[in-house]
Amino acid sequence: MKQLALFVTLLCVSFGYSQTADFTTPNFNICINDCIDFTDASTGTNISTWDWTFNGADTPTSTNQNPTGICYSTAGTFDVTLTITDDNGTNDITYQVTVSNCATGPTAAFTADTLKVCKGDCISFTDLSTGDPTSWSWTFTDAEPEMSNVQNPQNICYDSAGVFDVTLNITSDTGSDQIISTVIVEDLPIIEGYGDTIIDIGGAALIEANPIDPGIFFWDPADDLDCSTCYDAIATPLLTTTYYPSLEGLNGCIGRDTVMVYVNFEEIVEVPSAFSPNEDGLNDTLKVLGLGITEIDFKIFNRYGQMVFSSTELDEGWDGTMNGETLNQGVFVYTLRYSLIDGTEGEKSGNITLIK
Repeated sequence: MKQLALFVTLLCVSFGYSQTADFTTPNFNICINDCIDFTDASTGTNISTWDWTFNGADTPTSTNQNPTGICYSTAGTFDVTLTITDDNGTNDITYQVTVSNCATGPTAAFTADTLKVCKGDCISFTDLSTGDPTSWSWTFTDAEPEMSNVQNPQNICYDSAGVFDVTLNITSDTGSDQIISTVIVEDLPIIEGYGDTIIDIGGAALIEANPIDPGIFFWDPADDLDCSTCYDAIATPLLTTTYYPSLEGLNGCIGRDTVMVYVNFEEIVEVPSAFSPNEDGLNDTLKVLGLGITEIDFKIFNRYGQMVFSSTELDEGWDGTMNGETLNQGVFVYTLRYSLIDGTEGEKSGNITLIK
């Protein structure tokens, strides 16, 4: 008897989803106004769509596979959901992004062109605060002005010696801050001046100084003085002049007083009516004469109207020649325009006799 063997092969087929949604991002914890790039990490068969939802973001949705520049302007914890679709259906995944207010308050800071000055000096301040301040409030103790709301106040002046506070308060959208510094104002050395007087133009006056404190003495200005570092000096100004006896103290500050020399200014501009260029050393050259003359335009003509001499230099005179040739005795005509040290301008004309 024959036996038959029957072999049965069972084929088991499993049905189910084969796609898995997933994504990555460099950081799920960010600050307000930061932006994120998302990268799809899904698996599946012929994924055809990517549907993103960004709760709380400025861009709420996207259908890009790898959306970039998703920004958050509000603090909080927000869902990010990716739904994918492939040949076998759909799948989704959700992660959370945490958005924090990372901003810190502002930090007050400033600098100045100097924080140590002499009485009567002024200082300019420059704001160096960080954190985007929107307002500035300065207080300058015992200064002029005492307050300012500009960012970089200029010309803050101190008329009293001492140590004084400078306070800066700032505010921003994220808070406020304060900084206090000090300004040292040094006193001026004391000096006294004497000798206020009145002189005629061309005259001289004695001016005197008496330093009370130690230091280096000098007169300012030094013009028309026989000695600019002597306590007693002879002044010969052509115009009324204020002289400042000055003393630089041990602290580097300069104290001053004033001495006034008033000048009776009388216009004196003359051209001699005759001269004798005979090389005897007397009256050989014709020049414009006067005090306080700053500019001249001096011309001399013969009787035919020919110009025999011209000059704009006060020290330059006519020697009685024309083009190197000695001229004969005769009468000549001059014209003169001039300016004086006090700003006065004038004109003169007349005759000159050349004598042999």
